[in-house]
Amino acid sequence: IDLMLVSVGALCDEDLLAELKRAEAAGGGRLILVAGALPGWDTLQTASLADLESVTLYSSKPPQAWRGTLVEKQFRLDGLGAPFTLFDGSAREAARLYPKNANIAATAALAGIGFERTRVVLIADPAIRQNIHQLEVKGAFGQFSMEIAANPSSDNPKTSLIAAMSIMRALKQEASVRRASRSGRPRGLARSGRISVAVQEAAGGRLV
Repeated sequence: IDLMLVSVGALCDEDLLAELKRAEAAGGGRLILVAGALPGWDTLQTASLADLESVTLYSSKPPQAWRGTLVEKQFRLDGLGAPFTLFDGSAREAARLYPKNANIAATAALAGIGFERTRVVLIADPAIRQNIHQLEVKGAFGQFSMEIAANPSSDNPKTSLIAAMSIMRALKQEASVRRASRSGRPRGLARSGRISVAVQEAAGGRLV
């Protein structure tokens, strides 16, 4: 049975990740991850084929997107008059402390140099109305910086509309692969992108 994981931040738990890998190997299914709102996802995966020096993700959201999180107990979000850095640390800690806001941090970590070496900066900015994510990467390939200003979901300001659209795209890709498989065509002919952030195989490649 294939499993499409939407809350990628859950994989910051090393025991859970190891258990899912074992289940994947034993059952023959696939653990499918989606890009969500992460800009430069495919470029980061490509760059990771050679040595990566650093991966930094800056994630800025309006104050209301941080309500109900750890930071609300420590600071008055309503009183912010300028951008305020809530967190600056590893992707693992970002995903653990802000599970509803930092799935994108886990996605970047799995696509690049891992949870410990991926730096994440979370920012509450009263001047913005969108969720702004900027990915900066340096390595043997050179360097790149990509940014997305994503409209928040009308139902949940903590996440972006494009994150839901990413899930829809992944499902369409998977359906295309399955249709091609039933028709007897090679799986490769159905590829329109890569779903797994850990391995560049067929759409929805195995997590290893």
